[in-house]
Amino acid sequence: MNPDDTTSERQPVRVETDAGISTIILDRPERRNAVDRPTAQALRAAFAAADADPDVRVIVLWGAGGTFCAGPICAPWATRICATRWSRPAPGPDRWGPAGW
Repeated sequence: MNPDDTTSERQPVRVETDAGISTIILDRPERRNAVDRPTAQALRAAFAAADADPDVRVIVLWGAGGTFCAGPICAPWATRICATRWSRPAPGPDRWGPAGW
């Protein structure tokens, strides 16, 4: 089995929203919450959903299992792709601050 395989039933990102606080949880503790393509896509969707919800006033990013995030998964064949994607400058400031999620 490929250790980078994310085809299990559990989603790589969970979202819990309560009282205007959206908690986005990286949920791949067996991989130390390392970010692969499906996880990055799920994060983008979770942030977009929080941004679209007028009741959300705060976003908390959390890592399940005692590790926040080990970083991006870059297999040797994907090093060039990861280096390009993860080194891009963030877009300009928006309502969430200078990171521009």
